[in-house]
Amino acid sequence: MNFLYKNKYLKYKNKYIQLKNQYGGNPSYSWLIKDNEELPRVLEPEFQEDLETQYNFGQAVKILFQKNTYYITPSAKYKFENKILIREQKIRNINEQEYYFFEALRECAIQNNVILRVAGGWVRDKILEIQNDDIDITIDIMTGKNFSELLFVFINQRPDWKCSKPAIIPEDAEKSKNLETSTMKIRNPEGKIFEIDLVGLRKEVYDNPESRIPTIINATIEEDALRRDLTINSLYYNINTSNLEDYVGGVRDIHRKIIRTPLDPIRTFNDDPLRVLRTLRFLCRFKFTLDPITDFAIGDQEIKEKLGRIISRPRIGNEILGFFKKGSNPLIGFTKIHEKGLWNIIFGGEGNWGDESILLLNNLGDKSIINTLATITYPLYIKDIGRTFRLKEKTSVDTCITVDLRLKNEYEAIINKIHKSIYKIITILGEVNPTLWKRSDVALIIIDAEDYLNNMIEVGKILKEELFYNIDCFITKYKLQDSYKQTNFDSSLVCKSFDLSPSDGRKLGVLLKILFAWKFDNPPGNFEEVIKLKDKFLQETEEKTRIEEALFAEKQKQKKAQNKEKEKGKGKKI
Repeated sequence: MNFLYKNKYLKYKNKYIQLKNQYGGNPSYSWLIKDNEELPRVLEPEFQEDLETQYNFGQAVKILFQKNTYYITPSAKYKFENKILIREQKIRNINEQEYYFFEALRECAIQNNVILRVAGGWVRDKILEIQNDDIDITIDIMTGKNFSELLFVFINQRPDWKCSKPAIIPEDAEKSKNLETSTMKIRNPEGKIFEIDLVGLRKEVYDNPESRIPTIINATIEEDALRRDLTINSLYYNINTSNLEDYVGGVRDIHRKIIRTPLDPIRTFNDDPLRVLRTLRFLCRFKFTLDPITDFAIGDQEIKEKLGRIISRPRIGNEILGFFKKGSNPLIGFTKIHEKGLWNIIFGGEGNWGDESILLLNNLGDKSIINTLATITYPLYIKDIGRTFRLKEKTSVDTCITVDLRLKNEYEAIINKIHKSIYKIITILGEVNPTLWKRSDVALIIIDAEDYLNNMIEVGKILKEELFYNIDCFITKYKLQDSYKQTNFDSSLVCKSFDLSPSDGRKLGVLLKILFAWKFDNPPGNFEEVIKLKDKFLQETEEKTRIEEALFAEKQKQKKAQNKEKEKGKGKKI
């Protein structure tokens, strides 16, 4: 038990025993604290279930006494309104470091006649008992910049405390920073560092329907709560009073596991369509249920079109990455995107390729970001097989990853490696009996996957389960996991020994692949043995080089024909 409340626990346990004798063992009691006078009362049975299961108990302590459950709530205020229990309460699991940190902030706030509140995610996660070190603080009658300057002086005057100079983050709507924010780091005497963001209470007015950049106006705490994206993110911990403040029913929504917006969701999403993806991100993270009206609004045609029209691609991609935060289930978000007709708006492309993607994703085990992106874009990869691309023309997968989602190029490179290996395994080894596989056959294919071999096998299993199970067993049996790290023969030595010129790139490349394969099938083999088989290797190289050159010539011929057709089409349009 938290040491801060141990004495209260012992004190109120004795009072419960007395009340049990007085009232005959009623299962639930509480204290209403008013003007420092403690007034015991018995809760009516119809409200006991709500009290015990739907609400956070603040500083409440649970006691089991003679098979009855009692709750100590020494600092809570209760009132009943429309048969709904509404309560102003304290957060129960503030740790010792946070307690003394907030005490310091409270002193500074009182000294400067302001009210400080921790807002949003930290409060939500405290109720959910999730660790969160991201502390956003609102100030009621002052800007974050002005208060941070006062706090800097105040903290550095305290013995053994240190505070960094405030850093000002300018407003940037594209990064969801609609107001100038001050950020600073504070270190307590024990060495614990708190990093906080400070900003004034605000209200957002959206004057331009074609922009998500609002006009910012000073606001009351109630207005600040209403302008936020979701009720579960609209909670406040009042540092001055140590109370939890809930103006939109966020506590109830957390305990009933409901995702909804404080205002009408049509209005909320119309003001900023990016909130649609933020809503889905929190849906993935907490596995809650969408409020029916919020769920309906996500599928609104006008909002969907506006999302694709006014939201920048980097912001969309960043929200999609949020689907993969620790503990999240991205399948929930991707399924909802598909269900609401947002697939092509988010991921681009034409046609119903999302239908196949979502079916594959449903069967994927490990839904890491690499596995998920490789899975949903595999239909695009197959669609591009056989296409001839012009110079610098992007593939469908590249377009999805680097243009529509605007993710880092490294994602596209990794996913292409996985796709390439999967396709080769299916087309080259898929029809061959596994007992006839050679180590070189498998190694030369999986080498493309490099460090992402496990991802390739995981995704491959949802396409051809038995085939990729056999591949996995084969790799383990012959220890081929690090095939791509195998040292190849020195190319300059090969050129000299086989009388090749370094400029003869195609033939040299073919020969090195042949030697590489031979090395896998003959692990103890060395270069001296290669020289003994020189004529054999040269003959094989000549044959494979002729085949490669013929294939290259055919591709070039097809490419020229396609370009001519395109030029004719342009001429007709003109």
